[in-house]
Amino acid sequence: MSAAFERMIDEIEELSQEEKALVAHRLLESLDTQQDQGAEQAWKDLSDQRLQSINSGNVKGISWDEVKQQIKC
Repeated sequence: MSAAFERMIDEIEELSQEEKALVAHRLLESLDTQQDQGAEQAWKDLSDQRLQSINSGNVKGISWDEVKQQIKC
């Protein structure tokens, strides 16, 4: 492995969770050479709609524990 790679791995440990997520996102983006037109906006629109549904009370969220219980069934 290159020295640059080794330095990067060492420095990643010092990042916050949010910074690590951003690094992961950027790495994945760099691997994706062919992007769907409008995909980013479509994901944003969908997340905005889902958040609005939760905020309006039309949809009720469930806890992670409930999700795990449902998966086990």
